[in-house]
Amino acid sequence: MTSSTDFPVHKVDSFTQTPLTGNQFHLSSFDNHIKAHTFLEKPHRHDFFTIILFTQGLGTYTIDFKDFPISRGTVFFLSPGQLHKWQVDEEVKGYIVFFNPDFYLLEHPNSKLYSFPFFNALSNNPLISLSEESLEQFLDVVRLMEREYQMQAYKQDVVIGDFLDVLLILLARSYKGRTMPEKTSPRLLSQIRQLESLVEKHFMEHRPVTFYAEQMHVTPKHLSTICKTATGRSTVEMVQQRIILEAKRLLAHSNYTVSEISAKLGYSDNSYFSRFFKKHSKETPEQFRKGCFF
Repeated sequence: MTSSTDFPVHKVDSFTQTPLTGNQFHLSSFDNHIKAHTFLEKPHRHDFFTIILFTQGLGTYTIDFKDFPISRGTVFFLSPGQLHKWQVDEEVKGYIVFFNPDFYLLEHPNSKLYSFPFFNALSNNPLISLSEESLEQFLDVVRLMEREYQMQAYKQDVVIGDFLDVLLILLARSYKGRTMPEKTSPRLLSQIRQLESLVEKHFMEHRPVTFYAEQMHVTPKHLSTICKTATGRSTVEMVQQRIILEAKRLLAHSNYTVSEISAKLGYSDNSYFSRFFKKHSKETPEQFRKGCFF
């Protein structure tokens, strides 16, 4: 289970009061969204999936300590738990779409959200840049969804869920940031998504490859082959990457000492944790904290 940190975690019902969607879905223009919720200027996390499209303006979107440029046609994707913030100019416009997994899976039980490449933060880039043609196609669907969202009509949740499915499929077609080989088989893709989900859920308590292999009913050797083939990294490296990310989040946005963070992450030896952090981040925890201006 992932750790509890000091940065706020917002829920969909913090932004929407639409009973017909069970308060599990929200859509708004980006400019209205940031005006209505000024508290979002500080780093924060969501417990839901997020899609943000920019149609005008410039800025920078920072997601888990990586900066990405904002411009017309840029679409960002966030999975639950990712730490993020933005800096935008006054001319920025666009749309935000928030939804809980249960809202999507209610009408699409055979679909797996993590099969969409852009919702895999451990492996893939969290953005795409749409061509003008793709942008207009995307906006057509978003505007239909927006109209339905504002109607409060019969079976509204079903219609919005179908529009959301179309939107995700169109975005998957346009997505160019995948790190996996184009010929990755559906079975291999499904397995690596399962592994990423397990790592996200259990990285705090379980580090050995054997645990994840048992959960997936494969041998540790086979799991390592799956991971290396799909991502170019070993299973151990995937788990370590997630630990380092959590350490950076705590160092940047909590008042815990390095020793306390070490203990929270399951390291009884603070010196060992510091060496581990420096090996993967090229600087000590103290140096990272001092230079962090997220």
